[in-house]
Amino acid sequence: PSNDPSQATEAGIAVVHQEAELFADLSLAENMLLGPGLPQAFPGWINWGATYRLAEEALKQLGENLPVRSRARNLSIAQRVLAQIASAIQQKATLLFLDEPTASLTHKECQVLFDQVRRLRNMGMAIVYVSHRLEEILNLCDRVTVLRDGTHVWTRKVQEIDMDELVRGMVGRTVSQFFPERKSSPGETLLRVKNLTDSNGRFSDISLDLKQGETVGLYGLVGAGRSEFAQAVFGIQSCRSGSIQIRGKDLSPNSPAAAMKEGIAYLPEDRLNQGIFRELSVQANGVMAVLRSISRLSFVSRKHEEDSTQRIIQQTRVKTDGPGVPIETLSGGNQQKVVLGRWLETHPEVLMLDEPTRGVDVGAKSEIHHMVADLNDSGKGVLLISSDLPEVMAMSDRVAVMSEGKLVGEFNPRKDPPEKVAAAAFPVSEHTMEAEKASTKQFDLSAFREAGIGLALAVVMGVLAFLKPEEFISLSNISDVLSSIAILSVAALGATFVIGGGGIDISVGSMLGLVGACSGMAALAGIPTALCLIIAIVLGGCLGAINMGISLIGKVHPIIVTLAGLAIYRGLMRQLTGGYEVTNLPEGYRALGDGFTLGIPRVVWFAAIVLAVAWVILQRCTIGRQILAVGNSKPAAAQIGLPASRLAILSFAISGAFIGLASVLWGAYYGKLQSSAGEGLELQAIAAAVIGGCNINGGSGTAAGAFLGACLIGVLNNGLTLLKINTYWQPVFVGSFILITVLIDSWVLKQAGRSRR
Repeated sequence: PSNDPSQATEAGIAVVHQEAELFADLSLAENMLLGPGLPQAFPGWINWGATYRLAEEALKQLGENLPVRSRARNLSIAQRVLAQIASAIQQKATLLFLDEPTASLTHKECQVLFDQVRRLRNMGMAIVYVSHRLEEILNLCDRVTVLRDGTHVWTRKVQEIDMDELVRGMVGRTVSQFFPERKSSPGETLLRVKNLTDSNGRFSDISLDLKQGETVGLYGLVGAGRSEFAQAVFGIQSCRSGSIQIRGKDLSPNSPAAAMKEGIAYLPEDRLNQGIFRELSVQANGVMAVLRSISRLSFVSRKHEEDSTQRIIQQTRVKTDGPGVPIETLSGGNQQKVVLGRWLETHPEVLMLDEPTRGVDVGAKSEIHHMVADLNDSGKGVLLISSDLPEVMAMSDRVAVMSEGKLVGEFNPRKDPPEKVAAAAFPVSEHTMEAEKASTKQFDLSAFREAGIGLALAVVMGVLAFLKPEEFISLSNISDVLSSIAILSVAALGATFVIGGGGIDISVGSMLGLVGACSGMAALAGIPTALCLIIAIVLGGCLGAINMGISLIGKVHPIIVTLAGLAIYRGLMRQLTGGYEVTNLPEGYRALGDGFTLGIPRVVWFAAIVLAVAWVILQRCTIGRQILAVGNSKPAAAQIGLPASRLAILSFAISGAFIGLASVLWGAYYGKLQSSAGEGLELQAIAAAVIGGCNINGGSGTAAGAFLGACLIGVLNNGLTLLKINTYWQPVFVGSFILITVLIDSWVLKQAGRSRR
């Protein structure tokens, strides 16, 4: 067996994962083809025309017409699944693994998927269909293999088994009653919601009651506003209007803590991102919601913590090797039980369960159903949000249906047929259907970041030209501004690679000083200028690679390693120079950055070359897109076999090489290298990259954006000097401007996200 997914891809094996990780800031076409390999005009050079064409052709085979050039974050869950299947078709896979593909799909989307699975099977593709939805297994598959606790139980033809036999094989025992018998008699009203309307328009005018000992099912399609409604009741989302009452007492939950205090608990739909703390233990996850109650004077009681964990494990029947094991090692069903047990420890009066059985095995599903029944028997009110219609009908005393953010009906599951409930969930207006088709074509403000930065730059330059026309527009001032921008832009372009790849390097200022001192002293020792330049670039690249290498080996965040590097490199530089400036640099060395070529400062020409190289790597080369992919999502990168560690080291090495060049330009332009050379450069470089649209969390960034960000900072610094702003105040103005710019960028991203919803 191989641990490299890329070898599986080469062998014709494709996988559609249950928890579909994707590269949100890359295009749909890249998400589809990055694993098997983007088409190349020649080695390393991406053929974008062929990339988009192949992605479109693969989607057309599935009858889909998705915008392959749009960012993948615009896609619904169903579209992501279909896009992964289309990718498998495009790479001509002979074996396709589908892992719980219908877990988050609506009934209609499931039917589309089933049609495609049957079509692919008829085309000769072998398909392994992993699911806990047993009716799908019996309807779609030819043979069934049952695994339990990591071991093979049996393999049989579908014709030889029925539902009971399948359940018995999975659970290891007979499940006499999959859904517990409903025997509760609702009492007084616990929760009353009246005319609740979301601030962002995702649901409106929702009125709902939940009584003591009652389960109310909340059914609807994905995107109907069910989860947002529950989150609003729990205080996660804000509301524009409406009222919430608990036992007749008005409640204004402005935070989950306030809702918990009033006896409300919420089990989220997204278990991996909102439910569990992946790297923490079962015990730490279990007691997270009750830490305050098991603490004395802010000190956690170890005994109470262990007692609480044991109650969770026993009450929810969690299968684990012990409370100290990381929760990410547990199966999805056992993770869900821990999260449910966590909320049960808060002793809630109202428990909102959002898709509680999604992606869990049939045994765990049955146990969760019985826990819900026990909660009702003890007088608790349960709001059950589920896309599984049989589950909603069997577990609920009443079923409320949402569609397009509205409550469209309430049904009696003992009298009303499932078809009637399902029909109410589907949009009926032509306007809705058209909006659904256009959902992936929403106007995305974030696509115009660079134009916005260019406009801001033009405004700042216009203001300065108006206020200080003679000084700002003078040739000498323009030359100085361009030269300072050139060196900063080289550092900012390097920062774009590091941040885009998901890292951070705050040692580049000190690195510039050390590398510049080495290359300058080499020049003074008579080493040819060209060789000094090569030494600086190689040394910078090596130091950058060492930074990331230490981070990976020691499993320490890069900010810690580079924080140490900031001090180490500055200390080494001063030790090397004895604390003195490196001066009297040779004329040949000075000629690299001092003087003009075709009327433009030479340092600007170097910056233009670096800009072109960075643009080519990030936009046209496979390696650049892979670096951004790793920054977008390391789990998704691992799923398609990208060498995340090597790409991270490469991104730091590229940044270091750019800093090496910047160090030579610094010494050549200023004619000397002070012991403080490069101080503060790291912050300005990071700021320029972020202003230019580089997501500080990784995954996005462009060369043009970073360059424009550097121009904006350079012009602003120059303007403050011309306006004779006190030097002590200049950093305040620059910092405030950077903060405002980043906040505007964040607002643009948020608005883009809302338009997609």
